[in-house]
This record gives sequence, C-alpha cells and structure tokens, in this order.
Amino acid sequence: MEDNSTIAKAIYFGFETLKGQTVDKVTIDDITAEIKPKAKNAGWIGFKIIGTENGRAIKIGVAIIQSSQSELVAALKRLIDYQTFDLTRGCLVRSQSKIENIKKTSKAYKLLEELVSVEKGGEVVYLIEEQIKPLMALRAVCKKCRDYHLTEDQIFDFISQKQLAFDNLLLREILSDPSGEMPAVDDDDESLLLEDIFNPPSIEDTDDADLNDLFN
Repeated sequence: MEDNSTIAKAIYFGFETLKGQTVDKVTIDDITAEIKPKAKNAGWIGFKIIGTENGRAIKIGVAIIQSSQSELVAALKRLIDYQTFDLTRGCLVRSQSKIENIKKTSKAYKLLEELVSVEKGGEVVYLIEEQIKPLMALRAVCKKCRDYHLTEDQIFDFISQKQLAFDNLLLREILSDPSGEMPAVDDDDESLLLEDIFNPPSIEDTDDADLNDLFN
C-alpha cells in the first residue's frame, strides 16, 4: 500500500482488461503510460486513460502518490497542467489518511483545491486496500499464467466473464464524474510539516523511474 509503482501497475492492468468496454458512461478506448513530454512529467503522472464520455473525448491523467507531501506537490503540479500533458481531467489516487494529514496552509492543499475546482474538474480518489488487492492478485496471476498452463487471453476472458475489473469500485471511482468537493483535511492550525516548509525543488525535478519501463 506504500509502493506507488506497484499500485500503479495493478490499476493500469485493471484498465487494460476493460479496453473497449463502457464503464460509468465512459468507453475506454486505450490506456497508455506514454505521458509526453516525458522529461517534464518525470514519471509523476503514471498513465492516461483515453476514451469517450457522452460523445466527448476524454483523457484522464492518473497519479498514484502514497509518498511524502513534497512528492505529492510535484505530482499535483503535473496533474493540473492539462495543456502540457494533453489531459481533460486529472485524478489523484491516495489513501484517505494521507489526504487528511494535509494542512490547509500547505502548498499541497492549494494545488488540491485547483485540481477539484470547477475550472479543472479533477478529482481525488481514495486508495482502499480492499479495492486494490484484487487487482494486484489478478495481475500476479496473469504474469504467471504459463505456470498455470493458461494464456493471457484466457485470463482476460475470465476477468471479463466474472466482471472482476468491471465491478471494481476503485476503477469505477476513477472513471466517475468528479464530485467537485474538496476532500476533508486536518483543520488543526499546527505549524507546517518540515517537508512543506523546505520543499526543496530538487525533489520535484529528480528523475523518477519512468512507468513506461516499469510496465515492460
């Protein structure tokens, strides 16, 4: 639950099995980890869901950030930059407890406000253990399908028949219409966390492992 790349790969896999299907009024045409410009993204936006919703083309950028608030700030800056990264919506996936620990006086909070604003129409989706674990298990089975004398197509057919990805609440929440509401955070007026005070810019610009390589 703390490894951004492991969680991202599981969610990515779930959407891969849904390509061509319509979930919550969104027809999923494609999913890609090729986020351009690659250097500017630096791996913060994990992947992009490309589809149509009510006849309108949509491109949802998804960032899974379970790490520090300094890294959260770096990811949010990319998620709200729709023009640079060719997005129509940004989606942050993070545990509720980690969202609640954000101070209202912090930079992360201001960026969250912008993400969920009417102008941006983005959203925050809570990462819930019971919802991500099945996706992790399915991906693990698919990776070892030869050990089970199965093909990848057979795994995908099974997932489709049982609607294991279709009914997954985490995937549905990412696709659903954003509520436009700011998530609840810590109202305590304590001093800022040290990482918010210092927030060295080098953290934001550090080359992270690119998800394109992680998915290979």
